Parts: sequence; structure tokens; C-alpha cells
Amino acid sequence: MTREQAVVLCRYVRACCPQQKIDDYTPNAWHDLIGDLDFDDCHEAVKTIARRQPFIAPAEIRAEVRRIRDDRLRDADRVLPAADPDARDYSRRFQEHLKALADGKRVGLALMPGAHPVASPTADYVAARAEHAPADSTAQPEAPPSVSTTPWCGQCHDETRTRTQVTADGAGLQRVACPVCGPQTSRSAS
Repeated sequence: MTREQAVVLCRYVRACCPQQKIDDYTPNAWHDLIGDLDFDDCHEAVKTIARRQPFIAPAEIRAEVRRIRDDRLRDADRVLPAADPDARDYSRRFQEHLKALADGKRVGLALMPGAHPVASPTADYVAARAEHAPADSTAQPEAPPSVSTTPWCGQCHDETRTRTQVTADGAGLQRVACPVCGPQTSRSAS
């Protein structure tokens, strides 16, 4: 947040809480205390706080901004950035990715559609698979994956129509049905 935005924020607080004392030095003090936060997040925090209490402190704005950003991260689809051989670069890009999610920005897929065309398996791979195939020749081949009848949204896994999200306990990742495309369905179901 810039100093000018701190002035605007203080004027907004004064409009929301007319009984709160705000003088010429308040924007400077607030900029020192919450100037590292995003202005739009602070504005949203002031709206939320002003609905429940008559006075607003910078510490309350900071706590509310943290809650807003945590909610965005919890609710966002966790599509990880594409892997890169340079671990330091990946770590930096992953942090930028999380920051963008917390800022409320829409983050694209790790692999965009068509970015890496699927190649046919090599002859060596096919030979190795045949060599290690189960001896039971009566095994039924797997049915081709079913496809959703809804057009692909471009933000989920194309074949399974699922997205990766953090588990409820925050300890791992899980696949969930895409809220836009819907879960897998059979073509014959339509």
C-alpha cells in the first residue's frame, strides 16, 4: 500500500466509524503499521470489521487481511507450477504462485493444454510392457476412460475432470471433481 492509499484508507475508516479519532498523522502511522499489506485487502478488511464494531485498529485490519488471504488459499484449487530442474527456481515460482492465489488472482494450470503433446510409446517401452504383462490372457482390457458431456473448462485434468486440492487437515493433496466441468460421466449417459 502506498502512502496515498493509506490516506484513502483512513478516510474510509473515518466514514465508516465517524466516532473514531483520526487526525493528520493517522495515515502516516497506519502506513508504518500496515503499509506492507495490499490496499484492496485492507479495504475489504475494514468493511468486514466496521460491520461488527464501532472502532478499527491497524492490528485488527492486519488480522482480518490474514484471514481473508488464508480463506483464499484454502478455497483455491491448488494447481502447482510446472516442475523445473532448478529447485531454487521452483521454490521461488511456488512462493509466487501461493502469493497470487492469496491475492485472489486466478492461476493457470501447471501444464497448459497442448503445451506438451503426448507422444506414442517407444518400441522399447512397448516391448518391456509386453514382457512384463500378466500371464493371465483372459484378463479383460480396461475400458476407455469415460468423458464428461460438459465441455472441458481448461482448468482441470482433461481426462478425469478433477482438480487437486489440499486435504482438510492441510497435510496433503487430494483429487476432487471439477466444480466447473463436473465429475466423469459416460457418453452413453447423455
